[in-house]
Amino acid sequence: MKLRPFQLSDPPSVVHVYRDAVRHIGPHHAYSPEQIAAWSSFPTNKAEFGRRLARGYTLVAEEDSHIYAFGQISPLDCFSFLYTSGHLFKKGLGAQLYDALDAHAQAEGVMEMHTEVSRIALPFFEKRGFKIHEVVHIPLLGVDFEWYRMKRSREDTLAVRQSQTHRLPSTSVSLIDLHCPACWI
Repeated sequence: MKLRPFQLSDPPSVVHVYRDAVRHIGPHHAYSPEQIAAWSSFPTNKAEFGRRLARGYTLVAEEDSHIYAFGQISPLDCFSFLYTSGHLFKKGLGAQLYDALDAHAQAEGVMEMHTEVSRIALPFFEKRGFKIHEVVHIPLLGVDFEWYRMKRSREDTLAVRQSQTHRLPSTSVSLIDLHCPACWI
């Protein structure tokens, strides 16, 4: 599996990953059928979604020309997207994307990060030093969703980065050319 920058030809595959994640992972986290239907209907316009992903720093995880996950920071201090195909959930792709995106933000001098996440992503971000600072209810196509606005302070960022220096680097991913309304995670 390799990580590479998002390309404007990727939206059909990325939208498939997005919808597959919501449809396969959502039911295991107490999302109702109505919530899953509304959530998976986004994005409605693939070209517009592609332009949105092209505006930020976006990476995809691919193998044999097939995209299995994607993530974005936009702006540089906000995790905007982090989605993994449903059948690969909990296989480490999200963590690998997160690490690469966080490393890019670090290289750009970003010390405080924020995001807005679902119940699915909440434990993932808490393990990475993010703390809830607000619970919000957002309607999507007439269906209410509870999201968590989270922040990672400068101090928490430094602590997380210090602990990462003690981990061995992953050899299963190659990083190539690494250069908010509601964040849907």
